[in-house]
Amino acid sequence: MQNGVNTEKAGEDAGFRSIGHLLQRICPVVVVVCLLNFALFLAGASYFGGDAINGTIVGQRYYLWGYHHGTKDYIEVTKGVR
Repeated sequence: MQNGVNTEKAGEDAGFRSIGHLLQRICPVVVVVCLLNFALFLAGASYFGGDAINGTIVGQRYYLWGYHHGTKDYIEVTKGVR
């Protein structure tokens, strides 16, 4: 105790405030990165005509699942695209 102030308690409060401040700064960055990642996923799925989430591998052939000419179907892609 110093000058009537419990320094241990004041230090703990300062720690909680700094964690709260840190979270306030980090959370918006994480949200923006997640939204950007989702937007890039949608752009890639649109560009390649499907997504690998529902795709498949048969032998040495790789397929994406998506819409092709108005119907859902598999489209073959190279190994690098998968």
